[in-house]
Amino acid sequence: MSSNTSHKSYRPMTILTFRLNHQLHGIEPLGYHLTNVCLHALVCLAYFKFCAKWVWGDVGLALAAALLFAVHPIHVEAVAGVVGRAELLACLLVILGLELYIRCLSTCESAPFPCVLRPAYFALSLMFGAVAMLCKEQGITIYAIYVIYDVLIASRRGTEELIKEPSWDALFTKARPLLLRFITIAVTVFCLLAFRLWMLNGQLPNFSAEDNPASFANATSTRVMTYVYLLAFNAQLLLAPITLCYDWQMGSIPLVERVTDIRNASTIVFCLFFGGLVFKALKAKSSECRVVLLGLTLVVLPFLPASNIFFRVGFVVAERILYIPSLGFCLLVVQGYSKLQKILGDRISIALKTTLALLIALLMWKTVARNMVWQSRETLFRSALYDNPHNAKVHYNYANFLKDSHRNDEAIEHYRLALKYAPEHASSNNNLGTLLGDNPEAEKHYLTAIQSNPQHSRAYFNLGNLYRSQEKTNKAEKALREAVRLDPKYVDAWTVLGCVVGAEGRLDESLQIHERAIALDPLHADAHNNLGAHYVRMERNEKAIASYDRALSISPNHSVAMTNKGRLLRTMGRTNEAEKLYRRALDIKRTGTTLNYLGSLLFNTERYAEAAVAFREALNIDAAEDVEVHQNYAHALSKLGNASQAIDVLERLLQARPGESSARVHLAALLSNTKNLEKAVRVLEEGGETDSEVLYMKGNLLKDMNKLDDAIRAYSRAVHINSKHASAWMNLGAVYHLKVAYSMGSPNRSFSLQGDYSTAREKYNEALRLDPRNEIIKANLEKVARKLNN
Repeated sequence: MSSNTSHKSYRPMTILTFRLNHQLHGIEPLGYHLTNVCLHALVCLAYFKFCAKWVWGDVGLALAAALLFAVHPIHVEAVAGVVGRAELLACLLVILGLELYIRCLSTCESAPFPCVLRPAYFALSLMFGAVAMLCKEQGITIYAIYVIYDVLIASRRGTEELIKEPSWDALFTKARPLLLRFITIAVTVFCLLAFRLWMLNGQLPNFSAEDNPASFANATSTRVMTYVYLLAFNAQLLLAPITLCYDWQMGSIPLVERVTDIRNASTIVFCLFFGGLVFKALKAKSSECRVVLLGLTLVVLPFLPASNIFFRVGFVVAERILYIPSLGFCLLVVQGYSKLQKILGDRISIALKTTLALLIALLMWKTVARNMVWQSRETLFRSALYDNPHNAKVHYNYANFLKDSHRNDEAIEHYRLALKYAPEHASSNNNLGTLLGDNPEAEKHYLTAIQSNPQHSRAYFNLGNLYRSQEKTNKAEKALREAVRLDPKYVDAWTVLGCVVGAEGRLDESLQIHERAIALDPLHADAHNNLGAHYVRMERNEKAIASYDRALSISPNHSVAMTNKGRLLRTMGRTNEAEKLYRRALDIKRTGTTLNYLGSLLFNTERYAEAAVAFREALNIDAAEDVEVHQNYAHALSKLGNASQAIDVLERLLQARPGESSARVHLAALLSNTKNLEKAVRVLEEGGETDSEVLYMKGNLLKDMNKLDDAIRAYSRAVHINSKHASAWMNLGAVYHLKVAYSMGSPNRSFSLQGDYSTAREKYNEALRLDPRNEIIKANLEKVARKLNN
């Protein structure tokens, strides 16, 4: 969700290691994690060696620092998360580069401004810095570390002399070696930054308020107070890593907007402590203070790119960013331990060592526990929900996991929670819409996603699909065209757009769109499948079969293409081939749609028992409310002589969906077949008088019951609703015709035979106008004409 992933592809050295892993391990995670653990071990060994030789010259203190670094829980994200490899590689190169830089100056420490006596080491240190930057952007800060080390540690005496008696002559003569090194470093940094900008096409990554809310705050005071508080917060993570989380964005750390915010107290304490530490390190000249100065340099400089001071970053807090700064933190902790030992003496030395060992043991326990959290996506997300329940991004990520696990109800709940904390979050709105399906609420979420992010092509695509399912073709086309405008290579959007345009009858234009989709991605199976469906619409069956075959050659398990080809073959009379394709598709994925097609085929080949099994399974899988499947199942049951069971199937459907008129008509037909005409009429009357088919069926039943006046009213209402209902007009004429015949023998005849025959002829003529080839209507008209002529 965060935009900071947009520029990760510009870390070539990190990508190279991933490619090597892929060659060795494929997509199995063990190899990637094992590589990260090995890299962390190398960093710890290099750190131990560096501390033992260049910091203290004491193996015990170096071991304590290395152990503290090795087991610190803040490193779990960098080591357990595969993408943290960038930090591991960069950190290793920082340690090695700094050691090389010190080595190239170490033989001339007696001079005020040491010179480079080992140019190869100096060149290697510059190269290691460049490679560190190619692994992780933080790596470029190694050059600043070189400069600070050179000025304040290696050349401290000369720097102090130059400050006391500043002159251009001293700068260009005595400090000439230092100046040349700085010029070389400056040129190297300039070239690397130019290379970096070239790789980014001259643009810095774009971030949103969701990624870094403080940097988008309107009030300067809010930005400053929040930025400084975040420094204190990161220090707290190093000092007391009690609550850790893989993500600290979107609500995890609210903005500091008021001076009275209690969090400003921790900011003040941090600034006073840190300022005092810097002041003492700069003023004192002892070797202990030089260690403190080196520690502060390693803490501060690698963290600066993440501080928002120089440019906006794409996160609030990121634990992996503290991997390199923790080198300096561990130096400071162990230096403090060493200082306490000297102050308190041997009497309390054992207690101090025990305390340090206990601290390392506690950190180790926390690291082991934290690694358990990183075992899977679910454990990681659930842990984050516990630690940061108001973080919208955590709810969003967990909802994505639930969606991938087909736990849709839970996913919907967490998407809603994400939107509770970030109502305009585009991706949460879009993904929630996809889970809501045809629910009208889905449209609202897609539109919100588009409003929040007008470049969200996926939201336009999903909105277009929703409109397509609702048969709002104009809106669907508009949304899909916007999706392909934003992303001209969006093949899915092109192929669905082709389907929408084809449904509107613009077949040639639709064909061009489908062909464009395939040109963009010739191996896109869905595009070939949709082209096949378009050829079916154009009645070019052979081309349709070729397209379906191409889709299946690309994706042999494309069950939709199999089903579509089976439907086409069935219409072509190739029933056996169609049945085989349906069964193959069902072996891959059992869907109610395919089972319905198979059941219909079996029904039409008079295998009613097999058809009933297929329809029943369709209802059990994903067609629980599908009217067509219910009716087909009921029809199959009636063919098997299970009329009562068929009636029960349709009655259950109508209880759930009382507005389904076709099911009501079908149920009435079954009841009439069982001679239960009264109940059949009641079933139809429960549906109201708004559907012409229901009224037509009701008229038929009433006619069979000799309730001719009621039948006339039913047919008259039917043709009033649908004036083009030829059968209703014909039966209306027939009832008037029958009414005369039935009344001929009645002693109380009180109507005009001529008038009723004329009414019958009028209705027959309207029916014949709508259905001019109907021989029954013609025969009835002849009968009426003879009666009228007598």
